[in-house]
Amino acid sequence: MNHKRLAQMIYLALVTLLLGACGAPQLTPTPTVAAPTMTPPVEVASDVAYAIPLQPDVIEQRLDIYTPREAGAWPVVVILHGLDNNKEYYAPLSQAIAAQGAVVFTVDWHTWIADLAARENGKGFREMSEVLSCAIRFARATASDYGGDPSQVTLVGHSYGAAAGAWVALAGDNLDHSWEGFASIRGGPPPQVECVVSGVSANVDAFVGIAGRYDFAGPLQERDPELWQIAASYAHLGQDLDLRVRLIHGERDNWVRPEHAVQFNDALAEAGYDTSLTLWDGKHQVPVELAVAEVIEVAGE
Repeated sequence: MNHKRLAQMIYLALVTLLLGACGAPQLTPTPTVAAPTMTPPVEVASDVAYAIPLQPDVIEQRLDIYTPREAGAWPVVVILHGLDNNKEYYAPLSQAIAAQGAVVFTVDWHTWIADLAARENGKGFREMSEVLSCAIRFARATASDYGGDPSQVTLVGHSYGAAAGAWVALAGDNLDHSWEGFASIRGGPPPQVECVVSGVSANVDAFVGIAGRYDFAGPLQERDPELWQIAASYAHLGQDLDLRVRLIHGERDNWVRPEHAVQFNDALAEAGYDTSLTLWDGKHQVPVELAVAEVIEVAGE
């Protein structure tokens, strides 16, 4: 085993301990994860703007970029945090993925609970989808500036980030057209943000969901079926069968029961997707070593 590989393994083990110890459910504020003592082979660009507000109650959104120090055409990974969390909490995971060979864009985004997102004709849903689409477009458009391969983009989400990430991954570029038609019929909502980078696809090549509740917009199916057709992951099954999906869920997760992942994986498989579900002996936290392995494998396919 060479020294570089040994250093990466030691670093990954340290990161696993750090993030696993702080893996509380994402509905509550979480403590800042202490930086590991070993300096990873990764460079970081912080607080880069990727989405500009168009409405007075919407804020500008920023992301951090983790880049391997070695040159290469690395796959690109976009990471979404959980409910009421932030990009800084996922720094150890981001560093661990980048250290194994990927350019990682870890984003801040405004998470809306589904009931609140549905108000004003789904204003919160439109904001979330536009913001996350902007993040994907920014990553694809700027990947080559950081040694990344823009033709290989993988979206990764944890908890609420997994739920919303699955929605955006399945719907892709179709969301823009859907919102325009919906708003013209319902009198809104108007566009919520403008992407820093436009004219680039928001489709992704792969999606990795960790501890997600993938039917988060489910109640809308009866209350507002028109909005459900846009905001629900299940409504977009079959639109892009080239999407590769990998789901990870803790068997002892009492925050989001593993049945949600089992049902979603079954629905994906029935629709014809390349999908798999890995159940692990854990709760709601990110299993860093497992997540890194899944992301690197599917991103490199």
